[in-house]
Amino acid sequence: MIKQIKKDLLVARKTKNKFVSDKLTALISEINMVGKNNGNRETTEEEAIKVITKFKKGVNDTINLLLKNGADSKEVESFVEEVDLYDKYLPKQLSESELRELLIRWKDENYPDNPSMGGFMQALKRVYPNQYDGKLASKILREIL
Repeated sequence: MIKQIKKDLLVARKTKNKFVSDKLTALISEINMVGKNNGNRETTEEEAIKVITKFKKGVNDTINLLLKNGADSKEVESFVEEVDLYDKYLPKQLSESELRELLIRWKDENYPDNPSMGGFMQALKRVYPNQYDGKLASKILREIL
């Protein structure tokens, strides 16, 4: 994924797409800093996903703030494009219905008598890393346990 971001950055620079070039340059810089700050090594894919997720969350927070303060769709358009750019590099996320179905099935199969929220969350993180919203998973678990 890091290689793909670098390739896309090169294409953006060659085609003079300043918007994409600026966003990917900042993203790559932050991704590279994680590895350098942790023993001067290459950044792992999982660490890169965390950085991209952090960037996306920041942009989503900005969009929500703008909309809350009455901004029109024209004003948030570039921010939505930025979120779409980051989504391109993130693993596919489980939808709320997919996550709910998965957790209910796991509860019935593995924890029919004594379900543990911690056990669910550990298993979810191990089997579906970076593919779900942790807050949503916790909310669903509280409902079904």
